[in-house]
Amino acid sequence: MSTFNLDAVFRPRRIAVVPASDEENSPGGTIFRNLVAWGFRGAVYPINEARETVFGVEAYPDLLTIPRPIDLAILCGDPERLVSDLELAVKKAVRGALLICSDFWTRVASAGDLISRLKALGEAHGLRLLGPNSLGFIRPRLRLNVSVLPGRLPAGGLAFLSDSATLAAAVFDWAVDKNVGFSFFVSLGAKVDIDLADMIDFLGLDPATRAIVVYLEGLRSGRKFMSAARAFARAKPIMVVKGGRFAERPASAQTPIGALITEDRVYEAAFKRAGVIQVEEVLDLFHLAESLAKQPRPRGPRLAIITNARGPATLATDALIKYQGLLASFSEETVKNLARVVPAEVIGNPLDLLSGASPERYRLAISTCLQDKAVDGVLVIHAPVLQISAEDVAWAIVKASKAQPQKPVFASLMGKARVAEGRRILKDQNIPSFVTPVEAVKSFVYMHRYDRNLRLLYETPGTLLEDFCPLREKVREVVLTAARQGRYRLNFSESLKILEAYQIETLDYQVVFSRQEAVAAARRIGFPVVLKVNSIDILHKRASGAVALYLFEPEQVARAFEEILSNVEKRAPCARIEGVIVQKMIRWLGFDLALGARKSETFGSVILFGAGGELIHSLRHCAVGLPPLNQTLARRLMEEAAIYEDLSRDDTLDLRLLEKTLVRLSHLIIDFPEIKELHVNPLFFCEAGVYALDARIIIEEFSSLFPERPKGVFCPAHLSLCPYPDHFVFGTRLKDGRKVRIRPIRPEDEPLMAELFRTFSEETIRFRFLESKLFMPHEELIHYCQIDYDRELALVAEIKEDRRLRIIGVVRLVRYPDEQSAEMAVVVGDPWQGKGLGQALCRFMIQVARDLGLKRIFMEIMPANTRMMALARKLKFKMMEADEDIVRMVLDLVPEGGP
Repeated sequence: MSTFNLDAVFRPRRIAVVPASDEENSPGGTIFRNLVAWGFRGAVYPINEARETVFGVEAYPDLLTIPRPIDLAILCGDPERLVSDLELAVKKAVRGALLICSDFWTRVASAGDLISRLKALGEAHGLRLLGPNSLGFIRPRLRLNVSVLPGRLPAGGLAFLSDSATLAAAVFDWAVDKNVGFSFFVSLGAKVDIDLADMIDFLGLDPATRAIVVYLEGLRSGRKFMSAARAFARAKPIMVVKGGRFAERPASAQTPIGALITEDRVYEAAFKRAGVIQVEEVLDLFHLAESLAKQPRPRGPRLAIITNARGPATLATDALIKYQGLLASFSEETVKNLARVVPAEVIGNPLDLLSGASPERYRLAISTCLQDKAVDGVLVIHAPVLQISAEDVAWAIVKASKAQPQKPVFASLMGKARVAEGRRILKDQNIPSFVTPVEAVKSFVYMHRYDRNLRLLYETPGTLLEDFCPLREKVREVVLTAARQGRYRLNFSESLKILEAYQIETLDYQVVFSRQEAVAAARRIGFPVVLKVNSIDILHKRASGAVALYLFEPEQVARAFEEILSNVEKRAPCARIEGVIVQKMIRWLGFDLALGARKSETFGSVILFGAGGELIHSLRHCAVGLPPLNQTLARRLMEEAAIYEDLSRDDTLDLRLLEKTLVRLSHLIIDFPEIKELHVNPLFFCEAGVYALDARIIIEEFSSLFPERPKGVFCPAHLSLCPYPDHFVFGTRLKDGRKVRIRPIRPEDEPLMAELFRTFSEETIRFRFLESKLFMPHEELIHYCQIDYDRELALVAEIKEDRRLRIIGVVRLVRYPDEQSAEMAVVVGDPWQGKGLGQALCRFMIQVARDLGLKRIFMEIMPANTRMMALARKLKFKMMEADEDIVRMVLDLVPEGGP
């Protein structure tokens, strides 16, 4: 339900505590006291059937006897009362409920069944539920402490969300002690309803929240999380510590590649794709949040370390290498300038200023390093010495940083009492200060990862597959035939046919059943050849002696055929054998790679790329990514695998061919949810091209094959990211007869959108964006083009003019988090206005909104935009409210044929 009714939970005016009591340590009594003590501005009603008052406040026997409407009911009773209490809340028309019930999973015998009953009850009546097993939540600025946590939590800009109640309690105590401020503090509990994605949606629109920090143990819906996180990661940093990271390899995996795609690796890939920062420890969350609030993000991983103590600098260097940062290499000019500050023989990185370094020496060294283009950030380490004041060193750091504010500066003043004033100065002057250099290094590296993830969101991919026409029906036929026969492991031939249908190249091969056929096939294909067993039961052919390489003569082929069958009979006697494969043997120099896919329990289908051959079993040599992939995302996935360094050094290789292969595989995985697991090893990459030499595909055991996509659903159920919705493509004509193609926008449309913007007059810009804009920055254009189709849809009108395509108009529909309403806006380039295009775009989009099940569409129009006002009325929009600047209009949607 996303943010529907969340205002009732987190901004309540009237709260009921069920049951409330005078007992000092009872949950109901603690929450009631907190609400009163914190000065909650609304009304609080204690429920206690045995008492007339609670803490001197009139008590009520049950919810139904309260004379006023209730926004939030806090249910603190025993687990067996939860359903009956919730049923009373439904009768009272309560919109939200907090379910405390500590130790829920151990106190309730059939916890799963109870969760299902609570969930069904809430969903049926639009009643939002937080918990159970929750400590509650706190909003310091609203003086709202709806929790069992005692003490005062300062107000601030951080929102903290925790899956673990005990961890939340520990962080609360730490924050009170350290005076760390929060905008929101929430213990999510068992997440029967309100989950992390709902909270991100809610907090993304909260002006008091500047960053979101999360302790996460797991997600129910990866797709819901990705949609929420991607929507707000650009505006507000989302930082996550993931618990349970070191789970075993997935038990359901049936191929070596599938075994490499662990849930932990899938979570990491999802966080990167969403622009979320993953850190190691809970304290890292708060260090990073402080650093992001005070300093610019580093544009690269290269750190300069400046110190007066060699030991701490060595620890910082070790940490930098461990977390995959880089020591900056100083330019010749920087070395020359540093020679004026320190002796030439000590110049290096780390830069040792020596123990007696003056504040001025610190300032000059920091300034010099910040000027170096090869430096992305500076860490200053100061160990206390008798003759140097830590306060003076702190001011030197501040002066150098403020003189060149484009790069981040971090400080570690080591010690306690003697550097306390220096740390206070740094804090007041927005320089992140850390007790240890390792903490500072981790914040620098995490900031760079965040910047890299965000830049990936802003990159414009090239058009990679202009003539890509996959043979979907051919794949459908192969899968359907196997499924009808009750086979869910496709054989070698079937697997390669599927890859070939998506233009992933293979080598000539033939399946044979006798030594004579093997020799004949080898002669036809051309020597040298490779022989390998054709069996759906044998994955590790070399271990079974079921493969023979580099066969140059007919005699070798005949002998290898017999040896393979003999080896299989001894080592895999139960395996089903469907002949032997004779395949062309590659003689080019190249790389054995691996490509694969598997369905994750949380995030659906994911893709793996890495080193193949024997290296396939090494986690370090592979990388995991989420489809859909475009050119940019394919390249980033390649770069994350250790093998990429070797590939990029080989000038004979065309890496674009590998990108294309990854993108084609992505299309295959998107188009066929029937694919449960896919294994290509080796994928041979050489100067001549990319070839799938061996493959295995496992399909789902479906009761009904190839289900049709439900009307109006953008994202297939097996994906966590919405692919391009190519089913929303329409054709129309302008009034002058010219053909127009209307289609969803793509990330690679950014250059065409920039060109469209240049056709706008000042009036068109003002009417569309409700403000004047001289130009549209690249980042903003990318934001318009690179969208989450589950939340937002833009349809562009495309014509062919002067032998090339150009975009001449756009209509955009942005869905509200309540999932019932949306806002629509349309703009047409000035040369094409008055030709009926704006009306056509709006009508197509209104039909899409109906398909999505939306109830209403809003438009905001400037009063001076008379043509748009007339079009809105023609489309049956009605005026909702108006002032001198904006007219807000609404269209109530009803199903076609409805009343």
